[in-house]
Amino acid sequence: MTHSEAAAFEEAELHACLGRLEEAAADDGGRGRRAAERQRVVQMLAGPGGPYAPGTGAVVQEELTEDGRREEAEQWRRQEQRVADRAEELFRLVALADSIAAC
Repeated sequence: MTHSEAAAFEEAELHACLGRLEEAAADDGGRGRRAAERQRVVQMLAGPGGPYAPGTGAVVQEELTEDGRREEAEQWRRQEQRVADRAEELFRLVALADSIAAC
């Protein structure tokens, strides 16, 4: 699951919980159930390791590392292409100079 998928899933869960909270408030005038549901939502979002922090999540860090590797590989590929293009251009210039010298 990518970071954006996880964030979308988390937001959907939050909206569902808030919807249940509103339903509970409507059922009993919002006294006991509302407080209990709010506490449940807070505990669910906090989770056992604390609130989710994208910058410290292992999956997110792995994705960022992989993105960095892909970007570096792409930069190397572009550099190699520039060198190949330049070599081809120089080869054509040498061939042109040889043909001019032959005349």
